[in-house]
Amino acid sequence: MFDALICLLIALVVGPPLAAVADGRLRAPAKGSARLRRAAAALWCSFAGSVAVLGIAWLAATPLVLGPIALNGPALVLTPLISFVAALVATFSVPYMAADPRPRVYTERLLLLAAAALVVGISRDAALFALAWVATGPLLALLVGHAAGWAPAEGARDRMLRAFAVGDAALVVGVLILSLQAGTTRIDMIAAQASAMAPVLRDVALVGLLAGGIVRTAILPASGWLLTSVVAPTPVSALMHAGLVNAGGIAVALWAPVLFSAPYLLHGLFALGAATALLGSASMLVRTDVKRALAASTMGQMGFMMMQAGLGQIAYALYHLAAHGLFKATLFLGAGSAVGVRKPEAPRPLAAIGAALAAAAMVLGAAAWLPWLELALNDPATLLGLFAMLAAAQVAAELPRRETRAGDVVQGVVLIAACAGLYLGGLGLVAAVLGPLASVPGMALTPLHWVVGAVFGALWLTQLVVSARRAPIPPAIYARLMALGRPRAAAADAALHTAGRRSQAPAPAIRPAERLQGASMRPHTPETAPNARAVTGETP
Repeated sequence: MFDALICLLIALVVGPPLAAVADGRLRAPAKGSARLRRAAAALWCSFAGSVAVLGIAWLAATPLVLGPIALNGPALVLTPLISFVAALVATFSVPYMAADPRPRVYTERLLLLAAAALVVGISRDAALFALAWVATGPLLALLVGHAAGWAPAEGARDRMLRAFAVGDAALVVGVLILSLQAGTTRIDMIAAQASAMAPVLRDVALVGLLAGGIVRTAILPASGWLLTSVVAPTPVSALMHAGLVNAGGIAVALWAPVLFSAPYLLHGLFALGAATALLGSASMLVRTDVKRALAASTMGQMGFMMMQAGLGQIAYALYHLAAHGLFKATLFLGAGSAVGVRKPEAPRPLAAIGAALAAAAMVLGAAAWLPWLELALNDPATLLGLFAMLAAAQVAAELPRRETRAGDVVQGVVLIAACAGLYLGGLGLVAAVLGPLASVPGMALTPLHWVVGAVFGALWLTQLVVSARRAPIPPAIYARLMALGRPRAAAADAALHTAGRRSQAPAPAIRPAERLQGASMRPHTPETAPNARAVTGETP
């Protein structure tokens, strides 16, 4: 009886998009909007099923596990997020893609991609996980290159396919080694035997597994494909940045029990995440078009997510994944409304520093009153709290000025208190869902971690002062940040042009299709580049 209930719940989560693909009406002659409405209805049914699973799992006395499927732990966070964003994107696509010449292809790929991503989220079998993981890559790349015959879209598609092929091959090899070493494909059984495996083989396998996640999440050195993927239809960009680019965090969460056996590998993940967060956040500041600014912002946020995973804080990484996904989906779907938005006021350094101190006081006060919130210098959560305080201070510094200084103070305190409550509440829920998988046991901060934190704090203050003074970015740095993510030859030419030097090679002609990208194809000087925060709403 219990197994029948689990089968029903699995069918409610994964079944609707697959049933919609198999439905003959989807292939029958019809307007694109009619197909997309059916797809949206199927995905909303999948979201309702995910919510039902969440409620039943919360009330059930035993985990909802059946064979290679597990409807507990990370699945309870991932399935509602994936199905909700996919349903929202399909609904948005009804008017947006109504005139598309290939509505059936777009709709089928969207449904299959959502179904494959849901299977990744509920897998507890290595073979099923690898199969669904590999399937999501080509489907996503084909959706990004949906505009057939348009050179930028086809180039972005091909670049994604090449990058994903390398990362997926590494992941499959890693999964295969772990399965052969353990003699089973069940992830929980592999975790139970991980400590008894040959250390070299186990570590090589885990490096391959992490490499696959790094490529999908656009972590350095595999970040270039993300910035060229902005040529995708806006609904596809929303789905990718809200859910599928988080694949690295998903892989770490699902394989966390195995990673617990080699926590030292997570230090390298932390370092790569920190470098990506710095580079992506800096690149966001010079972007002059909405979608590229959002893509650079996502790159920085994925770096932060991998830093959290590298600190062994799985609950923090999953909460960041969900919160960023919902926020970024909203920004991409509303990107058109950013056209003509007035440039915001310069941030106020004193207000930001005051907000940071207020946030620190609130956190220390909460730690004194909440028994489960313990702060220590060697606790990874303490460093993550520092980053959260800097983010809250950045937002407070960019709020519009009130008529009085007291009004500014009250506004900042209310905002920080609301953000802190939302953050701690959401984090507590995710930690409760994950249980013992919420964090890697025994992880502690090292001097290297605090050095990285100090570098972030110093750069934050520097950026704040430079923005307040409206000082231009040095041309050499500006040119390299603008060239980030472009093909090597085009990036070199753009860097020379932006730096004010004359390239010896003749400038390539811009094709009409490329002019559709608007401001992103025209060179800008550091002095005229608009502030990317006006369109992203995120902090670097």
